[in-house]
Amino acid sequence: MRERVINRAGIWAGLAALTAALLLAVALSPQAAAQDGPPPPPHWFFGVGFDSDNGMTIRALNQDGEQVESTTISDGSWSLVVDLADADSVTFEIGSGSSRRVTEEANTLMQGRLTEVERSDFSVVAAPVAEPEAPTSATIAVQVRARLAPDGRLEFGARRVGGEDVLPSGRFLPTSVVDGRITPQERITHGRWLRSSPIDLGDGYTVQVIARVKPNDGRIEFGLYVDGVDAAIGEYNSGAAEPMFLPRGRYFPATTSHNRWLSSNPPTDIPQAP
Repeated sequence: MRERVINRAGIWAGLAALTAALLLAVALSPQAAAQDGPPPPPHWFFGVGFDSDNGMTIRALNQDGEQVESTTISDGSWSLVVDLADADSVTFEIGSGSSRRVTEEANTLMQGRLTEVERSDFSVVAAPVAEPEAPTSATIAVQVRARLAPDGRLEFGARRVGGEDVLPSGRFLPTSVVDGRITPQERITHGRWLRSSPIDLGDGYTVQVIARVKPNDGRIEFGLYVDGVDAAIGEYNSGAAEPMFLPRGRYFPATTSHNRWLSSNPPTDIPQAP
C-alpha cells in the first residue's frame, strides 16, 4: 500500500510539473514570436564551362528586371548567392548590346537550394533596331520688308523672325510719288517679276525677294524665291511653276510715310535649299 501511495504522489508531481511547463510556454510564446529569428538561408547559383565568357559580368535580375547580384566570370566559372528577401525569382544576363545573352526561364528562389545554370540555358537577345526617323524639312520663318526711301525709291529686303534685316545689294524699285500716292515709274509697266540679288539668312538659308507691278491695278506685289527648292506655289514670268512663296500680306500700300519699314504678314516658312 505504501509503495502505491508513493507512486501516486510521483505521478501527481509529474503532472504538476508538465502543467507548469505548458503554462510557462504559453506565457512566453508572444515574446518568442516577437523576437527576430535567423534569416532564411539563401539560394546558391553557379556555372561551369563558361570559358569563352571569361572577364564578362553575369548579372542576376529579379522578377522586376532589377539587378540583385553580379559577379565576374573567371576561369570559366562563376557563383552567386541570392537572398530570398531580394527576389522571388531570378534570370541571368551576360554581356550587353548585340552580344547580350539571357536565360529565358526564371529560377524560383528556395531556401538553401544549390542550382547549376548551364551555358546552354542562355540565348542571344537581338539588339532592338532603331526605326529610321522620318525626314523632316527644316524651315525658317521669313518676312519680306519694304519701305519708301527718302529719295522716292522703294527699298526692300528680308529678315528672319526675331532677327535683323538683311538687305541685298540690288534692292531698289524705281517709283514715283504723285499727290501722296506711290506709283511705279513708267518704264515698269510690264508686270514681270523682278528678282533681288541673293540674301544670305544664315544656317544655309538663301532667298531672293521678288517684286512686280500688277498690270491690272498697278499695286506693287512682293514675295520670296528660293532656288533649288521643289515647292512651287506660283508661276514665274514664263508661266512655268517656280519655287515662289507668296505671303497673304504681300502688297505695298499705295500711300505710306517715308522711311518706315513694313513687313509681310504672316511670316512665310521657307525650307532650306539642298
